Amino acid sequence: MDKKQQEAAQAATWRSAAEQGEPEAQYHYGRCCEEGRGVAQSYKEAKSWYEQAAAQGHSGAQYALGLLYEEGWGVSPSDEQAVHWYKLAAAQGDSEAQYALGCLTAEGRGVPRSDEAALACYRQAAEQNHADAQFNLGLMLQLGQGTDKDDQAAALWFRRAAEQGHVDAQFNLGFLYEEGQGVTADPVEALQWYEKAAAQGDEDARKKLPLLRKKKR
Repeated sequence: MDKKQQEAAQAATWRSAAEQGEPEAQYHYGRCCEEGRGVAQSYKEAKSWYEQAAAQGHSGAQYALGLLYEEGWGVSPSDEQAVHWYKLAAAQGDSEAQYALGCLTAEGRGVPRSDEAALACYRQAAEQNHADAQFNLGLMLQLGQGTDKDDQAAALWFRRAAEQGHVDAQFNLGFLYEEGQGVTADPVEALQWYEKAAAQGDEDARKKLPLLRKKKR
């Protein structure tokens, strides 16, 4: 059985269980429809199955519906609808929804703009090891947005994101070590993080390397 046949068989299994009202199966079959795995790609079908799962409290389906509305995939774009579904999923601890809700709140899309509320959303997701949320939380702490400026806390969150390979966090952590902001200045440590970011194609990090390599000698 080749990959396409396997995907079709898996989709059929999910559909059978979904038709019996199983929310997890409804969600997974919705994913198959959204991505065109084992079935014809259809946002309309995906939305229908997500709605059935979401009505039963499935947080992944609630997040998926929010994303459809935010991106306008198969539906008229609606930040208000996106926020509605993200909030339901976020309340159940879904880190992707918490992060997405933070982004919309920071931009005032579908909800009143609030740095404080965005920060709270990012923190919830960051504490669940969501790298993008950890970076955004670090940035807000570094800039004093929605909270008091705190370079030490910023460095902590940048490090957690950087250790997961987040390129912007690697660059920012390198900068903090280069400048001694929130951490003890350490050109060797700065160089290490700039090198990691440069290896992922960060041009600003690459430009930092020659000078820091000279300092290391």
